[in-house]
Amino acid sequence: MGSQVSSAIFLFLERLHVFPRPAIAFLVALLPLIVLFEVVAKLLFMIAIPDRYRHEPTQLETVPSIDSDSLNAYTRSLEALGFTKLGDYKGIESSSDVSRLFTHAEYHCFAEVSELIGQLPMNCLIVSALEQNWRLVTTDRQKSLTSATAYAFFRQPHVLSVYESGAEPQQLLRSHLALRQQMMTDLHLQILPDLSAQAFLDLIQRDRTQQKQRLWRKSVLFGLVEMLLFSLNPKDEWLGEYADLAARRH
Repeated sequence: MGSQVSSAIFLFLERLHVFPRPAIAFLVALLPLIVLFEVVAKLLFMIAIPDRYRHEPTQLETVPSIDSDSLNAYTRSLEALGFTKLGDYKGIESSSDVSRLFTHAEYHCFAEVSELIGQLPMNCLIVSALEQNWRLVTTDRQKSLTSATAYAFFRQPHVLSVYESGAEPQQLLRSHLALRQQMMTDLHLQILPDLSAQAFLDLIQRDRTQQKQRLWRKSVLFGLVEMLLFSLNPKDEWLGEYADLAARRH
């Protein structure tokens, strides 16, 4: 069966008259190895990513090695903008994954200050959840290998991500609200009213589920190419399907 499939692929590529016969033979010989790599890599990824986002409450001031200066500075800045602290959390799978969650009653959005201790410096992101599973995330996070991985394997068509590396929380909030209003106007969306900590954690869990589904459908080799291209030319934003939908409605 395997030889019949290889022969059929060889004949198909040969009829295209795009590649010389030696190149076609080389590509066909590599196909079993490519398929094996894809299957093994996906299985390893799926095992490495837990099905559920597991967390527990904590007090970030008691976490060893945390960047206390940045934590306090972010907290002061966000509270000055009207944000209210909801709680501190740390991941159960990785105790170095810590975060402080805020909400804004007037602007109806979340803010999260997080750090992956020893791996990613403390950063801030602002999140708005909209109808029909649309979401906007604005962050001051520096683009990195983690950003390239998220772009290549986990980006979602209805989740917009904007990087404003080094921006102050006030600037993040201003630009976030401006783009959110534009989204709401263009797509006729409303903000989801639930600003509880559980609502935010549910968003993370939904992301986890959708990420695993997307990863299973995604070609690992193609994803690695996208990672390389992102690293060579980092993107400041990912607007998903919004850009096309908004263009059609204008």
